[in-house]
Amino acid sequence: MFGRRDNKDGINLTSTEVGVVEADTSEERVVENAQMDDTGVALLRREDMQRSTAANSSRGGALLGKGCRFEGKLTFEGTVQIDGEFFGDIDSPGHLVVSAGARIDGTVNVASADISGEVNGKVTTSGALELRQTARVVGELSVQALVIERGAHFEGQVQMTGNQ
Repeated sequence: MFGRRDNKDGINLTSTEVGVVEADTSEERVVENAQMDDTGVALLRREDMQRSTAANSSRGGALLGKGCRFEGKLTFEGTVQIDGEFFGDIDSPGHLVVSAGARIDGTVNVASADISGEVNGKVTTSGALELRQTARVVGELSVQALVIERGAHFEGQVQMTGNQ
């Protein structure tokens, strides 16, 4: 399912299947159609993943457009979608969407995130973090639930936090 090796920086995961790792089943996401194995990894059907993305994108919110570059600190409520480049810190009780082609360098602390673009730094979520097939994430993750689609690239360390 996931290639795993230990190194001096921690654990590297390479996604080869669509899957979800959850530290707590009380997460808003219900994985009723998934088959769970004894490692805590479940396979999801593509339509389940697409339904999740549609639900997240229908929440509305702000947008940092393609071609835009922002440096500094961002705080928000609701949902923010990054299509451009962001350098700095993001701290929010809301949902973050990082589109394919977008880039974030910095620290992200949000309730949940859906990443299709590039993120370099530390990402902390109190809920789910979803890495889509075009995602490229390098850094530290501290999450309650983690979804990695086939084709996504992750290099770094993961800490599963459970229910806080």
